[in-house]
Amino acid sequence: MQILEKGLLIAFEGIDGSGLTTHSKLLNEKLNKLGYKSIYTKEPTNNEIGILIQKIILDKNKKLDNNIIALLFAADRLYHLMYGDGANEGILSYISKNYIVISDRYKYSNMAYQGDDINWISQLNKFAIEADIIIYLDVPLDVALKRISMRSSVSIFENKIFLEKVKNRYNDILRLANKNGVKVVVINEIADNNREKSIDEVSEEILKNIINILRNFKK
Repeated sequence: MQILEKGLLIAFEGIDGSGLTTHSKLLNEKLNKLGYKSIYTKEPTNNEIGILIQKIILDKNKKLDNNIIALLFAADRLYHLMYGDGANEGILSYISKNYIVISDRYKYSNMAYQGDDINWISQLNKFAIEADIIIYLDVPLDVALKRISMRSSVSIFENKIFLEKVKNRYNDILRLANKNGVKVVVINEIADNNREKSIDEVSEEILKNIINILRNFKK
């Protein structure tokens, strides 16, 4: 087993349709196979607050103020950190046991999606620890929208105008996170010849980056 000196939080970030769930789960599986203590979790969670959020964002007939949604996400996140996602212990508990926690979205999504006032969103999340690493999956908007169109259910966020705004916000959010000491890894899902990379190619690129970072941690 690969033993780290301390636990780590890896946050997967990106617009809808960028493959966050697919690649965060794959990284968790691969790290476990390599002998690391790793666990996958996601936001919104499956605890009481997270279930309410999921219900709200999938109901296109319910127009809820974005500030209310921001507050709900922040509450869900703090619960997630302290008490868990409805199936697992809290993130902080796993980090204290030297696990690698892989979160499919974290507070940076909150900033990107509800961030008309990023300073306010940052204040809402002041009790949420910074991630150690952000894996940002960079995908063109048209590719993301094509993937979204194949889904059986679509959230209120998954439209071109909104996602374009979110994608632009991420640039500032990643710079701010990097300034705060977070290691930011940007994975471009389009190859140099404008070919869309396969899931395996993207997954291997993510793993290679993470293993290189983990080598810098004492074992």
